[in-house]
Amino acid sequence: MFSPHKGLKDTFEPDAAYVSAQDYIPMPDPSKPYPGVPTLAVEVVSPGDDADDLDYKVQTYLEKGTREVWVVYPKTQRIYQHKREGLPSLRLYTDLTDALDCEALFPGLTLTLAEIFDLPTWIQAQTGE
Repeated sequence: MFSPHKGLKDTFEPDAAYVSAQDYIPMPDPSKPYPGVPTLAVEVVSPGDDADDLDYKVQTYLEKGTREVWVVYPKTQRIYQHKREGLPSLRLYTDLTDALDCEALFPGLTLTLAEIFDLPTWIQAQTGE
């Protein structure tokens, strides 16, 4: 498997992350990798991503204490939501009207796939979407 930080096994940098106040670990040296795990890790799948590597990353995040991992597929506009605790532990969102179950991390927030995948017009012009 891979590790983006030499000498550090099973360390990853998600495409986006959220660390709650209760999970936050102060960083003595900001030039080094964050010493804790994110509360939420978001991986955005690119065409060249390896499925086995992605699965390994998701499982490693959850085993090390990340509460949720969202795997986002921009091309098909799908999101897989992996939860460390509770049922269901894996949920697939496929309809643009689907609202992600993010109450545990962000109480009161409603976030639909349409809102997530609604790209600003300047990005649409660059990507041809």
